[in-house]
Amino acid sequence: MSEKPTMNRRQYVNLSLGLLAVNPVIDNGVDGVQNKSSSGDEPLNWSAIYNDSANTGELSPQAGLTETPDVRWQRTVGDSVGAASFMIVHEGVAVLAPYSGGRLTAVDRADGETVWSKDVNVRNPMAAAGDKLFAAFGENDTVGAFSLADGSILWDAEVGSYTGGVSVGGDSVFQQGTEAVRAFDTDSGDLLWSVREDRRASGGVNGIAPAYHDGFVYAPAANYQTLLALNAETGETVWETEELPNGNYNRLHTPVIVNDVVLMQDGDTLYCIEQSTGERRWVYSSGRGKTNPVTDGEEIYISDSQEGILNLDFDTGDATVLVEGRGGAPLTVGADNIYYNDEFALFAYDKQSGEEVWSLEKEGRTGTAFDESPLIVLDGSAFYYDDGQFTKLSTGTGSSATTSTPADSVPSTAVTTEPSTRPTDASGPGYGAGTALFTAVGSLFVGNWLRMRHKSR
Repeated sequence: MSEKPTMNRRQYVNLSLGLLAVNPVIDNGVDGVQNKSSSGDEPLNWSAIYNDSANTGELSPQAGLTETPDVRWQRTVGDSVGAASFMIVHEGVAVLAPYSGGRLTAVDRADGETVWSKDVNVRNPMAAAGDKLFAAFGENDTVGAFSLADGSILWDAEVGSYTGGVSVGGDSVFQQGTEAVRAFDTDSGDLLWSVREDRRASGGVNGIAPAYHDGFVYAPAANYQTLLALNAETGETVWETEELPNGNYNRLHTPVIVNDVVLMQDGDTLYCIEQSTGERRWVYSSGRGKTNPVTDGEEIYISDSQEGILNLDFDTGDATVLVEGRGGAPLTVGADNIYYNDEFALFAYDKQSGEEVWSLEKEGRTGTAFDESPLIVLDGSAFYYDDGQFTKLSTGTGSSATTSTPADSVPSTAVTTEPSTRPTDASGPGYGAGTALFTAVGSLFVGNWLRMRHKSR
């Protein structure tokens, strides 16, 4: 009698996990939204100021530049504005909001051609999820959703005070303000909750967005003297930190959520705060001019204008100088490298040794330091905006820099054909060829196994 084909639970799980490796996905920290794998047909996304709703600044493992890139395209977007501009790269488009005013502009991420451009003013971090872009705009007193396809305003809500940046988690948009932290429904724009305070700060919100992770929102209190943890569904305060000695709207940075801590940069001081209790684990203070911390979950990296690029230990906050003489400009961190957006050049450094991997001078650079959005590295390409120019870099294509008509001359309702890099797989949004292959192979395997068990009985 022939032996029955059998498979125990462990063998079945191991093979299933092997099939899952056909199409890995990268969780970007937003419930229900994932960065796509570069092994499939769909592009990776950079959907918030520091990539994900937790603001880690970590790149997907597939998103690296290991050799000096070339300029793929370069587009003039408004006048030269120097510092403080905000970008996201989501699905088929890259969206830019120059801080000094001008037009909110979306270009095709493949060729840089203008998809749409609107005469609205966005001065704080944006976020994207699905087919929508979320931002505060107008006189910084309105929060709303834009269609990523054509730039049309899907909903807007006046908040009546100077508002900061936004982040997205689950079905909610979270907005930082000078007198309140608010949550809106992503589809309708309905106000879900508002945590208002009498301790309103003087001045505006300077490039700050809330952080969202695992059902909680982390945001500076309205007076910028403490950090709040809020229940994302109800707005109920879970904890509030001790007073931050340097709390000031011009000094605070966007919170970063990683592992079991919250990282909060306050001027020259970085606080590491226990995510569950709000208690301080450690405080690091040295030098000046630090930018937002970034992390790969193993090390914390900061850019200090006096000491250089540092990495900090998660448990103790002990700092080691990784790269001397480079600091004060934004970082991103990948699987192997740290990427640094300096005033006059771009750099990649080995994140273990600090050795320079490549550098690229910015041609015609005349403005001030680009100090808000980091170098966005995705699928072997990189995006940055500086001194009036929106630029894409890539490797293996040769220099192919082109110029285009300034976005200011494009009507606000202008729409081009669907970007060539947008998902076209018939299996639906968020599912590329890799997922289809996994589904087919998995179904075939399970079906054959069940038929063999049936025949052997």
